[in-house]
Amino acid sequence: VEEKKVCQGTNNKLTQLGHVEDHFTSLQRMYNNCEVVLSNLEITYVEHNRDLTFLKTIQEVAGYVLIALNMVDVIPLENLQIIRGNVLYDNSFALAVLSNYHMNKTQGLRELPMKRLSEILNGGVKISNNPKLCNMDTVLWNDIIDTSRKPLTVLDFASNLSSVEENGVRKCKKCDGLCSKVCNGIGIGELKGILSINATNIDSFKNCTKINGDVSILPVAFLGDAFTKTLPLDPKKLDVFRTVKEISGFLLIQAWPDNATLYAFENLEIIRGRTKQHGQYSLAVVNLKIQSLGLRSLKEISDGDIAIMKNKNLCYADTMNWRSLFATQSQKTKIIQNRNKNDCCPKCHPNCTEDHCWGAGEQNCQTLTKVICAQQCSGRCRGKVPSDCCHNQCAAGCTGPRESDCLACRKFRDDATCKDTCPPLVLYNPTTYQMDVNPEGKYSFGATCVRECPHNTADRHVCDPLCSDVGCWGPGPFHCFSCRFFSRQKECVKQCNILQGEPREFERDSKCLPCHSECLVQNSTAYNTTCSGPGPDHCMKCAHFIDGPHCVKACPAGVLGENDTLVWKYADANAVCQLCHPNCTRGCKGPGLEGCPNG
Repeated sequence: VEEKKVCQGTNNKLTQLGHVEDHFTSLQRMYNNCEVVLSNLEITYVEHNRDLTFLKTIQEVAGYVLIALNMVDVIPLENLQIIRGNVLYDNSFALAVLSNYHMNKTQGLRELPMKRLSEILNGGVKISNNPKLCNMDTVLWNDIIDTSRKPLTVLDFASNLSSVEENGVRKCKKCDGLCSKVCNGIGIGELKGILSINATNIDSFKNCTKINGDVSILPVAFLGDAFTKTLPLDPKKLDVFRTVKEISGFLLIQAWPDNATLYAFENLEIIRGRTKQHGQYSLAVVNLKIQSLGLRSLKEISDGDIAIMKNKNLCYADTMNWRSLFATQSQKTKIIQNRNKNDCCPKCHPNCTEDHCWGAGEQNCQTLTKVICAQQCSGRCRGKVPSDCCHNQCAAGCTGPRESDCLACRKFRDDATCKDTCPPLVLYNPTTYQMDVNPEGKYSFGATCVRECPHNTADRHVCDPLCSDVGCWGPGPFHCFSCRFFSRQKECVKQCNILQGEPREFERDSKCLPCHSECLVQNSTAYNTTCSGPGPDHCMKCAHFIDGPHCVKACPAGVLGENDTLVWKYADANAVCQLCHPNCTRGCKGPGLEGCPNG
């Protein structure tokens, strides 16, 4: 089996390498014809008219994938199958898609076709601030990420905040469907005189199927009310409305978390409109950041008009046949100032499973290989029956039941077979009681077993123990792709000099960074750190003097301050810098006028 072509990848995060032209050239040179990225795949600062087809060859990334600050329309990672997440962006994310648009928002990333991506072994997903990007909200991420690790997942498809997906509707076992329960709404019974659903009253709607009255969700619900000592409403509490099928009055929503839809009302079937907002509207959705209404079960609005307006990200509202929901000819719609039709994202192709896709067209349907599996499967599958289960060594999916049928390997690929480990280089000989060379032994190179270390890697040597399992470029701790424990500049180390050693350090993102020179070195026997972060304001104690929050070598003397006045300070008995008397125009040695030179 031909070994896959590898490239190192980068660890620049959001740093631009020189001019934008040089940055793109470096990107192209790194990933041209690359199939396996040994560290991180970082695609940043790509201009609108660039051709990124050279990225189509990439199949596997050992670290994280960062796609940020690009203006190009399409980033074609069409053959990317697996992101291992050996290194995580921001210590949390295996895939981060961030702020891909021009400041005027006329250009930006519109399509991210990753139709073969079906495995993220470690880490979460962050998709934020991509106003032109379509269809990411239809991707079923639980089929891709390892939910057992509880990865942090921030999915902001409509704005700059997070979107949280909750599991189905709570059902009563002994009922045919949901058990019927009628609750009072706003304006009725214990909620009479109340203006909005809030943190105090929302629990009264638990398990309700019918609401007698109105449902009104106003901005004050999420802000709280200090006067009445009402706390802000936890958005997760809105899940109580998932059981609601009928509202006798009106539904008014003027505030909502920045999710893609009104997910909590997805089972609402009828709004009767017996009472109306302003005597006119039985359904009003105003000034939200949702992308679509998501009222997929709504079958009737018995009376009253609807107002859907000023929702800057909302699509599809004017494509609905509202007349089919109305019970009378006099009912009207007011659908204005929502998202322009031309800017709305296309829906998934009808043949896509449950409307999950990476973009428009049947070719971008998401292939599900986990959530559809039979209970007998231990991980991935290629279909819904037990005989479609993949081998437990498989990642991303499979074409058959054997460890040689995997689309990608969970741990290591040895020729065409997935294994837990590569064949060892030496084996114990029970006859000689010694370790002998194993003729079938292989080195681990990333997630692949190889007989010889590739060019630019340690020739016939294993990587330094301080290197991570991703591999190395040569012998010693200075040639690791990434570090097993910590890094100090370009060297991998087992620990940082936090309690002992010189110079004293602090740890940030698994990197050992030096304390400021004005930090007083602390005695390790007291288990005290010398500093908690960078700069002279994170010292535990100062080596010389303290000026406000900073450690300084000397107190300010004749430093230009506000209104072009000179600032003079002296050190008191505790080595704290104190201001001289205003009349001391040439400094001082102590407090008051007595501290001024010559009295």
